[in-house]
Amino acid sequence: MDYKTFVFFDNEFVCTQNGCYPIQVSFEAKECKSKKFKDIGLFNKFIKPRSPKVITKYFIRYTGITYDYLKEHGLPRKEVKKATIEYFKSFDLDTTLFIGWDIYNDLESFNVLTKSLRFKLKKVNFLDLSPIYQKLRKDKNRTKLALACSTYDLQSKDWHDASVDAHMTYLLFTKINEEIGLNKIIKGNVFNYKK
Repeated sequence: MDYKTFVFFDNEFVCTQNGCYPIQVSFEAKECKSKKFKDIGLFNKFIKPRSPKVITKYFIRYTGITYDYLKEHGLPRKEVKKATIEYFKSFDLDTTLFIGWDIYNDLESFNVLTKSLRFKLKKVNFLDLSPIYQKLRKDKNRTKLALACSTYDLQSKDWHDASVDAHMTYLLFTKINEEIGLNKIIKGNVFNYKK
């Protein structure tokens, strides 16, 4: 498959015994022409939680995102759900590849955001960059995005902000692409969400 659009993503979310609560959804889209990537848009939304209890101390420590911040900057969950689905639908899904890092929980978050609005997430092509990196480096221990990026001297001050992590995934992808090429990244690694 020849992919024309590459969308790098990350989500921040809280998972509890009662389920997964998406908090931040971020996409960075690139168009690929003549093996060069051109910016075509960003999407970054915060979700206002229904209760402060959803935002745990661990989540605040991990992301720096507080309930007060979300109360001021977040949008209602229903609005973000609709915007996320519209974002997915804005692409030709046959020629678009959505790429993230260690994406199992991100997929669960997308499932929460899309399942009740009749959007079939299984139509979306996904690629998880983490196992590709681990195989390339023969290093199963570098599961953290920051550690993988450090291999290529890619640094950030704001890890665990979804928009930053989506961008860092893009930068890491470009380094791996330079090293092994797009065909080797894609071959056998693209999958569709199944739940």
